[in-house]
Amino acid sequence: MLTGPLHNCRPGILLGRQAGLSGRPGQGPGPGVPLHGWTGRVLLLLLAAFFLAAPGCARIQHRLVADGENPDRLNSSFTDGRRGCYEQGRSLADNGFHAQAVELFRRAIEESEQDQWNSSTSGIDPMGYFPHRELGILYFQRREYDKAIAELEHSLDSAPSARALYYLNKARAARIERYALDRTAPVLNLESSSAEEVTNSLTKVVRGVAVDDTFIASIKVADQPVDMEPAPGKKIFRTEVPLIEGENRIRIVASDLAGRTTENHLTVYSDRQGPRIEIEELVARDNRVTLQGNVMDNMEVAFLRINNKHWPITGQARGYGFKLVLPDETITIVAGDQAGNITRAVVREHASDLVQADTQPYDERTDASPAAAEKAPHALPQSQAGPPGADVEPPYIRILTPGPDERTYAETILLEGMVSDASLPIYISINGESVPNRKGRKVFFSRLLQLAPGPNTVRITAADELGNKADRTVQVHRLVPPFRRLEARMAVAVLPFGRLSGAATPPGAVRERLIDAFAAQGRFRTVEQVKIDSILPDSAWDGGLPLTTGLAARLGQRVGAQAVLTGWVMDYPGSVEIVGRLIDVETGTILAANDVFGENREAGSLDHLADQLARKFRREVPLAEGRLLEIGSDGVIIDAGPDNRVKPAMQFICYREVPPVPHPVTGQSVVPEPQTLAVLKVMEVDGNFCRAAVVSGDLSRLMASDKVIAR
Repeated sequence: MLTGPLHNCRPGILLGRQAGLSGRPGQGPGPGVPLHGWTGRVLLLLLAAFFLAAPGCARIQHRLVADGENPDRLNSSFTDGRRGCYEQGRSLADNGFHAQAVELFRRAIEESEQDQWNSSTSGIDPMGYFPHRELGILYFQRREYDKAIAELEHSLDSAPSARALYYLNKARAARIERYALDRTAPVLNLESSSAEEVTNSLTKVVRGVAVDDTFIASIKVADQPVDMEPAPGKKIFRTEVPLIEGENRIRIVASDLAGRTTENHLTVYSDRQGPRIEIEELVARDNRVTLQGNVMDNMEVAFLRINNKHWPITGQARGYGFKLVLPDETITIVAGDQAGNITRAVVREHASDLVQADTQPYDERTDASPAAAEKAPHALPQSQAGPPGADVEPPYIRILTPGPDERTYAETILLEGMVSDASLPIYISINGESVPNRKGRKVFFSRLLQLAPGPNTVRITAADELGNKADRTVQVHRLVPPFRRLEARMAVAVLPFGRLSGAATPPGAVRERLIDAFAAQGRFRTVEQVKIDSILPDSAWDGGLPLTTGLAARLGQRVGAQAVLTGWVMDYPGSVEIVGRLIDVETGTILAANDVFGENREAGSLDHLADQLARKFRREVPLAEGRLLEIGSDGVIIDAGPDNRVKPAMQFICYREVPPVPHPVTGQSVVPEPQTLAVLKVMEVDGNFCRAAVVSGDLSRLMASDKVIAR
């Protein structure tokens, strides 16, 4: 409905969508219009000609009013002077009248030069104002690529949008093809010390640079897309890739706008198993000990120390033997590999440590040493009886670390252990993965284990050459600090999306896919959809224009959210645009606004667009971390600012890490639970810093160097 008085209003101002003439060229008019065949198109053309002949753009005095049926929806039935030509141009463009639409967009630009997401004096305008963008798209469709590129670049400079970026890439690609400008595929260089890398890390940061003689269209690292808007001629990238244990072949692919691709690979071997120290012989005689054995590794042994003295090795082989005579005292061996894993062994500490390969094995049943006392409870019944006098005892398994039912906040834990037997242990495994042994009667091993949140069971199995078996398990509990749990993240309520310009794409389907996409990425804690739907007014389901910021914030408060996600869906001929806004429910501040655009409205395409939009919000509102630099009387200074995408109204959790303490049983360092101190809210950002106030907690308890993490 129109409520503003008309000034210089020309016939044709409500053509196209508003008048129902939304048919494509060659089709009849839209529903409810009593015109048939080409009649509607002829009338539309005549009205457009009359409109273009009039001086200036038609004007309708603008004011935002509440729709009588839905006071919390935006009313877009009004247009002001600078929008008259723009909206009329869009109507003509959608109906195939490109020449007339071009002229109208030019007139719109004369009245208001810049594209804008928010062109309304009221501060709310879901339609936006993009004459440069729409003019550039028309030029592209008319194959005037240089003009298209100029207009689309202008639009992106003033009001970046996914639709403008999409057509800019298409226009550039078409121009490259027309003039045969692309002569080579992208050049892809990776930052790596060697073609193959060995590490015990859980992840690998892949760094590199891609350069093209035209424009880089996309880069994927292990199938992860690199953020790139718009397409550059040179792109420096950094992507963190999770590693599995063993060989990881990471594929990096760069493509340019002409369709040429370059592929590179980075091979990373994740070795989390330390060297094996195999003791073949340990004989004491005349206060001297003869020690013989081997050090073996899956990759390369980097160093070997015996009683803190380096054993001469080249560091380029998988195994080394050693034999030496030492004073009869405690003997320690430390070996490390190329990946940084270390295995430690105390091979001479008690009488039971002796290994005599050519004499009768030591009888542990008569030994009262501490080692023998520890051994007895863990031996399992024999699995295979041998002849009289043969070894019928199962291998002895000793777990040095971790301790029984150990609890840790770390993501990994070091397993250290030893297997010994009077016969040759021919099979040793950790959680089903083999630990090879060549000749050792006593084998020391270590392994870095990745822990899942909650209980983790580690099982060690050993068997000797006579078939005697032993099995031992230990459980490790990985604890997650409260401030790193999903419950501590920003609670986001995904509200219904509006429908603009008679969009055919159902906003409900878009909302459902966004809920799934936000939940899958783990950055935000999504409020249950049932809880949201139970408090939504009927007006929220009418498929009309987007919810106002005020109503969206009030709905978010009612369901206990810190922020709400809402927006709108807009269809174009053969394509769809989805715009989302993340709104702080307390202040109504828009924390982030993002959009996506695609030419396919099929279900699979909507899934892709929803995932893409969720990734954009995760990038715009990241899980930023930092430290307190200064404590004042009314707040704190944090070393995180715009470079970390920190914005006003964002909240941080402040915590303090506690120094490690020795485990009472194993003596290993144990990290206690960090202390959660306060919740902070960003008030302003400046440079690389931000100022925040305490929302909850005691300001006097905070100290410089305390850490923070975004909610």
